[in-house]
Amino acid sequence: MVWSRARPEVRLSWLYLALFIASGPLRAEVAILANSADRDSLNLAAHYAKTRQVPARNIIHLRMPRTEEVTWKQFSTTVLTPLREALMDRGLLSGQFGTGTDAFGRRPFIPLHNKVEYLVLCRGVPLKLKNELGKVPLAQLKKTPKNYRTTTSSVDAELALLASENQPVHGWVHNPLFNQSNPGPFTRKLVVKVSRLDGPSQEAALRLVDSAVAGEKAVHGRAYIDSGGPHAQGNDWMDAMAGRLREEGFPMELETSTGLFRAGQRFDAPLLYFGWHSYKTQGPFARTDLKFPPGALAFHIHSFSAQSLRTDIHHWVGPLVQRGVAGTVGNVSEPYLHLTHHLPVLLEQLLSGKCLADAAYASLPALSWQAVLVGDPLYKPALSQPEFSLPEGGRSPAPFHLEQYSVIRWMRKKVASGNTAAAISGGRSYIQRAYGLPLALELARYELQQGRTDAAGNLLAPAAKAFPSGFQDAGVLLEAAKLLNRIGYAKEADQVLANVKRLRNLPASMKEQLR
Repeated sequence: MVWSRARPEVRLSWLYLALFIASGPLRAEVAILANSADRDSLNLAAHYAKTRQVPARNIIHLRMPRTEEVTWKQFSTTVLTPLREALMDRGLLSGQFGTGTDAFGRRPFIPLHNKVEYLVLCRGVPLKLKNELGKVPLAQLKKTPKNYRTTTSSVDAELALLASENQPVHGWVHNPLFNQSNPGPFTRKLVVKVSRLDGPSQEAALRLVDSAVAGEKAVHGRAYIDSGGPHAQGNDWMDAMAGRLREEGFPMELETSTGLFRAGQRFDAPLLYFGWHSYKTQGPFARTDLKFPPGALAFHIHSFSAQSLRTDIHHWVGPLVQRGVAGTVGNVSEPYLHLTHHLPVLLEQLLSGKCLADAAYASLPALSWQAVLVGDPLYKPALSQPEFSLPEGGRSPAPFHLEQYSVIRWMRKKVASGNTAAAISGGRSYIQRAYGLPLALELARYELQQGRTDAAGNLLAPAAKAFPSGFQDAGVLLEAAKLLNRIGYAKEADQVLANVKRLRNLPASMKEQLR
């Protein structure tokens, strides 16, 4: 049995329960927290508020330490208590403070009513809390399994409970939103869904907002899933998501070896990435020239993936944000696999149209623990698949343009429904107006299945005139060269390889393919 602290809903007073029920349906409110000692933090808060039309009264400026890690007393006196007070002043939270403070600097608090559903932490707000286990009474500690004996947690996971009574600081609290697709208003008011706009640079943090806005209009790209880790539960998650994404028609790569994706493998347009079991970024993720399409979401489970967000080299969350994802999750310390985000639940929530924060919190079993959500909490990626429209005639996009990936997805869904002829016809109609090499590869494979080698060759021949702008384009070209060679178009294949050779800083495994 998994141990947790007393569930916050069990500890609610009858007055709290009565007022919550009497308050009626929850109207979603977004609050923004910025560090007044950090000008970048203030500017980021203003940018997000303007983008999402958050009223000025919901923007809270507090003077906080500028370090990522803080003591519990620093957190209590500069973040938790002042934030509760500010929200109460604005009518977004009501409650009563008791007298005195506990060993961790917290004032007793009895919540009465909460209007805040989402809290956005801007870069400059502290990230994690120190382990101060020595302050926990020994009698309490003995009731806690050894694995959970720590007071280390993310600031975000503690603030998720700001509308609840103070909880013991060691161990974790059950999340009442976990696995709830449509939680009732009472349950929703118990938890504030916290997300942060943060990363190695101010530019990267600002881009989280802009990428989310772009991703709500349209998203295009492929899915990549890394399985092959040391625990069956994690691998089962990855396999389940692979099957689900195939059902949705996403072009996908599944890595099942004990290693991760390599920089020499095809890795173009990574719209969705799910992986686990690596301490630091490897393969394509370690390259600073990796590009994510607008609205991309990438989730890599590791115990210390968010140990720091101020690095674009170490761990996972910081580098992913710096490379351009719109959203990700991580952990500041060891959460244990069963207490981190359950990625199949998160994916299903996103596919159903839920926003990033709703999906993340529905997939997270534990609060007051190690998890961090990075990105615009309101972001609803446009993952549903509409019928694509043909581009206007005369358009000449780059051979690696993003829109073609949605055509590929549409084709795959047509094929899955038994209408391969319609898939080929629709794909051909599109490529005649807007050539794209990934789409040409998709169509060529279908043509080869029908025994039409020349048709496949004609589709891929324009690849000889394409020049890669980076290693991700080069991966597509190398795949095209292999197929051209296989069907007897050696001249065109040689020209493709010659074009790839002109690109500097190729991964070593790609260079080997050019010999």
